[in-house]
Amino acid sequence: MRTAGRPEGRAVADLRDTADWEELARRVARALAAPVGFVVAQIVWSAIPLPRGLPVEVGAAIATALFLALAIATARSAARHLTSGRERAWVAALGVAIYLSGFGLVALGVPEPLPRAAMSCGLLCIAAAGGTAGASAIPDRNILIPAILFMAAADFFVVQHGTVAIALRHPTGQRFLQALSLETAPPRPGMPPALVGLADILFLTFFYGCVARFRLREGATTICFFLIVGSTLWLVMLDRWGPVPGLVPMGLAFLLANWRQFRLTRQEWRLTAGLVAGLAALYVAFIAWQRPASTPLAPSGLREAPPTERR
Repeated sequence: MRTAGRPEGRAVADLRDTADWEELARRVARALAAPVGFVVAQIVWSAIPLPRGLPVEVGAAIATALFLALAIATARSAARHLTSGRERAWVAALGVAIYLSGFGLVALGVPEPLPRAAMSCGLLCIAAAGGTAGASAIPDRNILIPAILFMAAADFFVVQHGTVAIALRHPTGQRFLQALSLETAPPRPGMPPALVGLADILFLTFFYGCVARFRLREGATTICFFLIVGSTLWLVMLDRWGPVPGLVPMGLAFLLANWRQFRLTRQEWRLTAGLVAGLAALYVAFIAWQRPASTPLAPSGLREAPPTERR
């Protein structure tokens, strides 16, 4: 007779499953640390704004540097810790739950900035999961050049002529976009903050995911992001530039920082040039199609009078 008990193989498997879950929990917790830090900073700058006597240009520069540092820290943390689909799925699910909890706090009458902070944390988690998932789907670094060019062109079209441009013309659309955006610190008390959309943070995480995946130049990428993306955000914050497609300066900064890391064949360069020419031709055709037809002129060179004014 034998003593009743679980087979040794099952015990070992249970121990392995427990270790896997513990490792999963650790990696998810590390990935969540940066979004939580962003939220804490958001609460702090809401309670302790920048000095009122500070020049607005200096205040905008400080707010830009603070926001970019926090956003880049979140993207780098996600690229480092979210390496499997299961980890991304957990972070995305937690992000959705945290984001929706912000609306619950509003319904309960909780004052700002707590509801906004919860929504920001949720958006950062969703962007972290989505950006790293996109980076993991890129099979080769050389594909990044045409992919970035295409995505930047699509982002430019959406912001300038597509859904974002249409939404900005209506109060309901503006509220919808604001609910899916992160706020910077105001450059001066009483001035509105700049808004950075969910897609921009997602693509920032995508770029750092590609840096980690293909061992590109992380330090140079960060410097270029601060210089190019930071300058763009600074101009937007000062209201000297309208809505900007964030993927355009981000893509430019990423390509400049890592240009020597790409090794395209002559055929790939031709295909990339064809893509650029095709996108430019499509945009020119769209602008020409949208241009209103000019009113025909009378033979004398003066506009023909409407029927009600004719004698």
